[in-house]
Amino acid sequence: MLKAKMHQQLRLKEEAGEMLREVDFHQLKIENTQFLRQIEQYNQDLLQLKVMTGQTQIVLNSYKRKLQKMLAETKQLLSEITSRHELLQKIELETTEVEKVGGTEHVLPNLLTLLFL
Repeated sequence: MLKAKMHQQLRLKEEAGEMLREVDFHQLKIENTQFLRQIEQYNQDLLQLKVMTGQTQIVLNSYKRKLQKMLAETKQLLSEITSRHELLQKIELETTEVEKVGGTEHVLPNLLTLLFL
């Protein structure tokens, strides 16, 4: 009796299942089409993002090259400033030494006049 009841339930489920299968299959087909459209849209969005990333990378590399040039120029200018500062200190030191000696400024013109006489 239990076996007969189980067979009847199984047969009812199979009959209902066939109807459900067709409806479910149609619904799955619709959902599949929708998902395929979504995937296509996501792929297009991804492609646009890749293009934007490539363009951004090109701009970034350009800025990096400009920065490297400016850093090199800055280094060269700092070196020149240091060199000129050292030269200025040397000139100031020589000027103070000349000022300490004092009368040499007047002696030089006198010597020059003596040489030309």
